[in-house]
Amino acid sequence: WVIWGALVGLLILGGLACLPAKGTPYSEPPEPASSLPQPSPQPRTDSVSDYIESTNPLVRDTAVLAVQNSPADIEANSEVWKIWKINYWVANNISYVSDPKGHNYFAYAHETLQARGGDCDDFSILLASMYEAVGLDAAIASIDTDDDVKPDHMTCLVYYPEDGDTFIKEEIIILGMIGLNTQVRVIYFDPAKSKLLPEKYTTGVWIVADPAMAMDKDKVGYVIHKPYKATLVIDVGS
Repeated sequence: WVIWGALVGLLILGGLACLPAKGTPYSEPPEPASSLPQPSPQPRTDSVSDYIESTNPLVRDTAVLAVQNSPADIEANSEVWKIWKINYWVANNISYVSDPKGHNYFAYAHETLQARGGDCDDFSILLASMYEAVGLDAAIASIDTDDDVKPDHMTCLVYYPEDGDTFIKEEIIILGMIGLNTQVRVIYFDPAKSKLLPEKYTTGVWIVADPAMAMDKDKVGYVIHKPYKATLVIDVGS
């Protein structure tokens, strides 16, 4: 089940290599690969959870720095602030870049940070890693966007212990303080209405964090494409 909290827009994807939203913010091109820190070789597996790196120093430091400088009266450790700000940081600092043609390539979270680019898989892995790095609980969902019951997209879900309306109200306050448009739309999954979600929660909601497919990437879960159906959810938290 997907519950929608507000209005407007459209973006269509196909294939696991999802298309970026229009108006992707400009970001400085990354340094040549030869000048980037070279990580030690890490195994490549088919399990997306193996690529989550919440304790990697680069991932942890990036997440902590991203949530600093919160507006007055908003705590840096506020769950809504951390959910919104990390999504905003990734949306405005990581560029959408497709996988090699014919290959589905997963990047470790620190690799996406170093390259400053990746596809929807890499966005999801990085977001989940950064959320976990600041004490939130994240999951990865495979999504069917063309109603053929086959996943062709991947997104990050982040757990929020209250209801969707409360999240929306607090996000609107944050947007107003920062000076952004306060028209909000949020997709979230309700654990009481879905058997796919981790069973550890029976209340609260799982907020969709999907800047690669968002109509307005400055806002969490501003996705209006339909269908947008979860076919599999992988809990990557503790």
